[in-house]
Amino acid sequence: MEFDKIYNFVMNHARKNSIHPVIMFTGKREVKDPKTLNDIGVFLAERFPEAIFRAGNQEGADKEFIANIPSDRLQILPPYLGHKKSNIPDGSDVCALDEIKIPAAALSYFKQVEPGLHKAYTNGRGGLYEKSRYLLRNLAMIYGFKKGRTKYPQASLAIYFDDLSNPKSGGTGFTVNACKQKGVSPLNQKIWSKWI
Repeated sequence: MEFDKIYNFVMNHARKNSIHPVIMFTGKREVKDPKTLNDIGVFLAERFPEAIFRAGNQEGADKEFIANIPSDRLQILPPYLGHKKSNIPDGSDVCALDEIKIPAAALSYFKQVEPGLHKAYTNGRGGLYEKSRYLLRNLAMIYGFKKGRTKYPQASLAIYFDDLSNPKSGGTGFTVNACKQKGVSPLNQKIWSKWI
């Protein structure tokens, strides 16, 4: 997919909804070539000067995508308060899962596709509860959320890094499927690596 088509799609979405573009980064923890992820982050930051970049505060792809983006353009969504605090660039807008309200549509989707994890989250305990927080954080990154009185819009585009030998597995697969369901285009390195 050509970058010009993506650019027009993102800008049209932003204009239609009267928002700044929101570009979401996500993906696998194991990254063999971090420079490529650094480079696409810079590439997008330069081409979308009004965009906000949203990431989940994980090691690997999340961290590498945002490494060279100015912190005042970052929204970091940790799965809980205090999560890997030292990884969060100073000046970033931090919105931990504990502090935000997730849209009902996101919770409904979660209940439909992951009923066991939804139940664990609702009960608030156990090992599955911890896993549920990470996936709900990803849904908030896609669907948008509220923090206090501030509404954060849904993502305009999702850039992700995948394990191409085992694509769309685990949390990355869950997130990619949720993006598609919400109408947010998820693009992996097979597409975005050609832009740089």
